[in-house]
Amino acid sequence: TDASPVNGDRISLKVTNNANSCFKLDSASFIVKPLPVVSLINNSPSTPAVITLQTTSVLPQVAWSFNDNPLDTTHNWKERAKIIGSITSPYGIYADNNKEVYVTSATNQGIRRFDSESLAGAVLATTGTYTNVLRSGDSLFYAAPNSSAIVSSSLRVEGAYAITAGKNGAAGSADSLLNGPSKIAMDKKRNLFVMDRNNHRVQMFPKGVTKGITVAGGTGGGTNPDNLPLPDGMSIDDSANLYLITQSNFYKWPANGTAKTLYADVYGFSNEILSNNFRDPQGNHYILTTSGLPNTGTGIVKVSGANQHMMYVAGNKGQGDSLYQLNTPWGLGIDEVGNIMVGNGNHTIRMFTADSAKTRTVNNAGMYKIQATAYNGCVASDSIRIFSGTYTFHGTTSNDWSNAANWANNIVPPAIIPAGFKVVIDPLSGECLYNGNLTILVGAQLVVQLNKLLTVTGNLKIQ
Repeated sequence: TDASPVNGDRISLKVTNNANSCFKLDSASFIVKPLPVVSLINNSPSTPAVITLQTTSVLPQVAWSFNDNPLDTTHNWKERAKIIGSITSPYGIYADNNKEVYVTSATNQGIRRFDSESLAGAVLATTGTYTNVLRSGDSLFYAAPNSSAIVSSSLRVEGAYAITAGKNGAAGSADSLLNGPSKIAMDKKRNLFVMDRNNHRVQMFPKGVTKGITVAGGTGGGTNPDNLPLPDGMSIDDSANLYLITQSNFYKWPANGTAKTLYADVYGFSNEILSNNFRDPQGNHYILTTSGLPNTGTGIVKVSGANQHMMYVAGNKGQGDSLYQLNTPWGLGIDEVGNIMVGNGNHTIRMFTADSAKTRTVNNAGMYKIQATAYNGCVASDSIRIFSGTYTFHGTTSNDWSNAANWANNIVPPAIIPAGFKVVIDPLSGECLYNGNLTILVGAQLVVQLNKLLTVTGNLKIQ
């Protein structure tokens, strides 16, 4: 970081010798902890406090201790990976909002649909080689590289197929033709974006139009910023910015731009070949990494949309066929709640469920510690102090909340009062002044004693 961090700042660190290392960095001005995040909810004395532990990696076991004495229970995480179906060479994956997952085959085995909860499956097509699929309304769209076309079908009318872009069996570089289209995406205006891989470009087809417009690349497969050499992954945001994967790295091509820029150095993070990417509704990106070799970091890297922080969220346990390993993964899809679907090289579709959480109710004030007992992920294990009672502020007209001395327990209140916290305002002189904006999350309690006045100089917001 270029500046001195302050409380609340996010600091990203990369472990270069071992991407799985857990670490904690302390200094006089800041503390850095690895994910997951441990949060404390402080309640009134009559209600036990609750510690919530959250993990973004598979963590089978976590142990708790109180005042350095081990607690009896060890919490096991529910398995976060399961197989939801199988198809030969699963390549294109799309998960809709109804828990249905559409999967295409890269080796002429057609299309399958699976229910991610019941695991029920249905055959939508018995033949066809497709590398990508997406759903829009009652239609499915497929990328058919061997046919140099984008195919659409109706979910309501069986057997209703149409060529949406390109010309079946006619590869070319003209505006209306495609050559090995491998990935597709659609913006909110229902414009269709096609990764025209062998032409080193991305073509945009407005709805109902068969002549494409080059929006990225198209200048060859070189190494210049305006080149797009054999792209392997594509996603799009609400502003029509493109996020593109080549086998070497992860780039952003701005809407109406003429060149790509490095978005995140994923190759430097994983040292593996990058093969696919997907963007979730929160703007985070998920990227498949694989070298096709055993005992490597084959897995899924999450790139934060906020700060491009990178971390493994699935796989990265060596290449193999166990539940938590990936074997030359091809397809990738994310549903609306963050569950990750992966088309594995062993012809299965694996689902890694979204970030899980464990809570522990504690009835006594003291020091609690959390420690991983079966390793696969990181967990904060430093002490967590649980306070009993409520926080009471004894303010005056001349002192605001930024003065910790006004607090009975010397805890400065946050600008955002989280759910579960109870803050009692008890101004000694009848008025309490808070300089700045104050946000109260639903579930929190802000209590001002009778006949007292709370003045907020900024915005008071409840959300």
